[in-house]
Amino acid sequence: MTTFIKQSSEIQAALYQTSHIKRRHRSTNVEVSARRDALLDITSEMQPMTVRQVFYQTTVRNLVEKTEAGYSKVQTDLVQMRRSGTPLLLGRTAK
Repeated sequence: MTTFIKQSSEIQAALYQTSHIKRRHRSTNVEVSARRDALLDITSEMQPMTVRQVFYQTTVRNLVEKTEAGYSKVQTDLVQMRRSGTPLLLGRTAK
């Protein structure tokens, strides 16, 4: 019985491999600037828009991934743009 357990654990050890550490990709200043320029273009073309509508437009144009992280990037960029004085015409839900 102990030989079987020893062989079984050796087989499992040989089959098991550790997974890679998943690291978040942090956008560079150039990437953020390009994304914000694209957001300004999107909001200029289609006014008024909600944050969700802007997000969907960015995913269609492959500017952000269609995930919660991508939505957060768009939302954060729009807030920062509004606070810096960039004229945006967003829908009522984006106060």
